[in-house]
Parts: sequence; structure tokens; C-alpha cells
Amino acid sequence: MTEIDWDKFSSLPSQKATEINKARAKTYGSVTTNAAGFVLAAKIAFGVDVTEEQCLMYEVLKKCVREVNSDFDPNYVDNLDDICGWANAVYAAKEEHRAS
Repeated sequence: MTEIDWDKFSSLPSQKATEINKARAKTYGSVTTNAAGFVLAAKIAFGVDVTEEQCLMYEVLKKCVREVNSDFDPNYVDNLDDICGWANAVYAAKEEHRAS
């Protein structure tokens, strides 16, 4: 297998994800606050307890399934951007909980 030249990639999904997260936070508010709302909604609607991290990780898994079902369409990178963005959100939630 050929060594990957990482310097040739000017805009990896992981690089774009932080900018996407910032823009969406301006529109929708904090992703961890929204996750806390989902946690409460899951409890009320379904009677299940989930953590914020589990809620956010579900989004990662959902995007992975979409990527697989699209047969890794090389012309559609939105799922990869979102996977990285949601992984950032999981990290942020873990950091918030570690700090408290």
C-alpha cells in the first residue's frame, strides 16, 4: 500500500468539521445543550435513559450507515464532514463532563 501524502489534502472533513460546528452553533445553539434536550426527550417519549455522549454517538453511527448505504459515493462528502463534526461534539461533551 502506498504511503498517504497528507499535505496534499487542503480540506479534510476533520478540518472542515470545526467550522461547520461553529456555524451550526450560531444557528442552533450548543450541541451539548441540544444533546441534553434529546436525553430528556428520550426519557419522556421512550422511557429510556441515555447519556449526552450516547445521543451524539448515535449521530456518528447514523452518518456511517448513510455512507455505507450510499456505497461511499466519491462525489458526496457531506456524511464524512458530519461524522467528523459529531465526533467533535462527542469530544466536547466528554470534556464538559470531565471538567465538572
